[in-house]
Amino acid sequence: MNTNQETARIRIASVISFFPILFYLGNFLKMYKNQIYLNYLIMAAVGVLGLIVVLFHISYDLRNYYLFSVLFMVMIVANKLLVGNVSLIDIVSNLFLVGVIGTMLIVRWSVLQGAFMFYITFIVLTLQFLLGHSATVLSHSSNNYVSVLIILMAILYYCPFDWNGRNLRLIDLLPAVFGFFLSVLAAGRGGILSSGILMVFVFIKYILKKTESPLKRLIAIICVIAVVGAVLVFDADILLQGFLNLGNFQSKGTSSSIRYSIWGEYIHTVLANPKNLIFGAPLKSIKIIQPFGGNVHNSFLQLHAMGGIFVVLLFLVYLIRAVVLYIRNRQFFILSLLVVLIIRGMTDKFIFGQYGMPVLMFLILYPLAEQDEIERILR
Repeated sequence: MNTNQETARIRIASVISFFPILFYLGNFLKMYKNQIYLNYLIMAAVGVLGLIVVLFHISYDLRNYYLFSVLFMVMIVANKLLVGNVSLIDIVSNLFLVGVIGTMLIVRWSVLQGAFMFYITFIVLTLQFLLGHSATVLSHSSNNYVSVLIILMAILYYCPFDWNGRNLRLIDLLPAVFGFFLSVLAAGRGGILSSGILMVFVFIKYILKKTESPLKRLIAIICVIAVVGAVLVFDADILLQGFLNLGNFQSKGTSSSIRYSIWGEYIHTVLANPKNLIFGAPLKSIKIIQPFGGNVHNSFLQLHAMGGIFVVLLFLVYLIRAVVLYIRNRQFFILSLLVVLIIRGMTDKFIFGQYGMPVLMFLILYPLAEQDEIERILR
């Protein structure tokens, strides 16, 4: 490849890298009452451009991405025809999400990109709360939307650290701290828990790089876990001087939560019929889910409701393979980010068919694509 071709390739890659940034910044518009359709227009533009890029890109062996994308799209079309959980709009929007995933796999993610997205997100959401406009912000979503969006941005900030050998600096702790602060402001229990766990992982990585003394490491890690755990477990009035009351966090975080009943009813309906197991259980037939608009409050049960058992099994295979590769390559920090995202997805529908899907599938498919490329070269 000559110099001109290499320069052109770098310029194209730089342009492509803005696609997912535009997609996630466009998600702000989903929170505003009169701008939701503009969000869909941005997603469509980014998705189409992403699909074009993927179709003409040959640098990486993306067979795992192609297999998941094809099976996923085929099965949600089958769900539309046989079950009815998926609409035509869902099919089109998921195709766009597949395009966003492709661009994130092709362009190596950078800390600078992640920082830009995180701080824009944090500043806008924080200003909305401080100016008393939270009711306007949440007109088309819940508090969980705020906490999920900031956690996704924090994960995108931190995921390059393991694969480029870069150490965390003191300033790199801020996204974890700010994300936790914003999740507490939003008062969503799942957001507070997962952002607290993320903060623990980030501080542990920072501590492990800053001292070689096992005793100092242990003391510092215990202190971090104790402080974060105190906020998560005990009434936050004690620590935040009456700023917030998280008694709701305690009282609802029990087995009496409606989520348990929703999950139980969905699983019972799935097991009652082989067709439901294969293609997904019809959400309209489950009365307890109706008040929530078909939201099963679990991203992985939602994947089954959309795509059926074959897509779930393929996802689990890819997930296990990615975990093995992260462990083999000693990329434990990025593995912890994947764990945080999975924990967050256990109690909310925000991944599959939603804005969390590109981030999760990027974390799972990237090590597989990288391994496939290495194996191809060795052959």
